[in-house]
Amino acid sequence: IQKKLGMVTFKIVRRDDYSIRMEEKLVSRVKEWISPTIKVDFEYVDAIERTKAGKFKAVVNEINKSTKTV
Repeated sequence: IQKKLGMVTFKIVRRDDYSIRMEEKLVSRVKEWISPTIKVDFEYVDAIERTKAGKFKAVVNEINKSTKTV
């Protein structure tokens, strides 16, 4: 989820095989692929929400969402 520039949040469902090392690898890859200065946060959830079609939304961009009009 990206709510502002320079920052991304990953929702994580912790399973039995979860380790902090997985997060460290993810942070490393994001900084390598996107930007070495990007801030990476994690939000721990019980489940990942699905769309109305029942699919997972891999990328959620909420930048400027509050400024959009209907």
